[in-house]
Amino acid sequence: MKIENVHQNITRPDFLKAINREDFVEPQKGDGEIAASLQISDEAQKRFEAEIQHFDRRIALPEYCGIYETDKAIAAAVEGCSKEEQIFVYGIIRQNFLKENTSSLTEEERQANIALGMKKAEYASENFIPKEHREKFLDAMSTIAKLASAGKADRNGNMNYGVKKSSYLGHGSNLVETTDTLDMMRNMDSKAYNEYQKIGEESSNEDRPLNQAKFLINWYLKTLKDKPDILKEYEEKSDKYFEKEAKDKELPAHFDGIDVSAKETFLAGLRNFMAKNQNFMSGILSVELSNQFWKS
Repeated sequence: MKIENVHQNITRPDFLKAINREDFVEPQKGDGEIAASLQISDEAQKRFEAEIQHFDRRIALPEYCGIYETDKAIAAAVEGCSKEEQIFVYGIIRQNFLKENTSSLTEEERQANIALGMKKAEYASENFIPKEHREKFLDAMSTIAKLASAGKADRNGNMNYGVKKSSYLGHGSNLVETTDTLDMMRNMDSKAYNEYQKIGEESSNEDRPLNQAKFLINWYLKTLKDKPDILKEYEEKSDKYFEKEAKDKELPAHFDGIDVSAKETFLAGLRNFMAKNQNFMSGILSVELSNQFWKS
């Protein structure tokens, strides 16, 4: 089941302002990834903020790659896990696999970071992912790792992973895919997307959300009328990219020797790697070793 969503990229700022209001009303069908935020109760949010020194609200939200079957397999696998364990898993996707910008990394470091993420996924599978989900979970994480490995950076380090950006309603095994209309515009109609950006630049802060929303909705309705197959073409473009560029990608193996059976052996393996490779990935590994997850 797929739901077209034209408001997802427009309403999120207003949603974030409203999420802690007592009179806040849950998003309705079509509100895309915003609905994922509802998984975080105020009480859980307060506990998390107290535990994490450098808190970023986004890290408590699910992170998706855009391939529905893959994203749903991971969502189902972590459905019964603790909030900390869910954050750990989605952090792998966000920080090790699908980083938005890699300008601070060499390509070898980027690939090694993906290898680290895959080893962390193996740790998760071994230590807290329910047994009945482990195989599908690792297959799904491997798929995202391959997608990440095939990614390309522009001259500013901004990454392009080649597949459509999906958003979802619900969570866990009830995940329902929606269409990211702005991403479809970006990929299928660059002229319209440039106009959309121009509207944002020329509008005041107060008028920008409404002006861009009107343009996006009008574009979407007109495009569906003129090109009724555009959704299918958009999805096929993404599928073809994955089949050609990522499906058979060989994953990097920098951390293959690390024992993932327990927290102590995993961390010891990381420290040993740092000692042997002092000028390689030191920043990434230092951040990893200070991750609150390992201290709990």
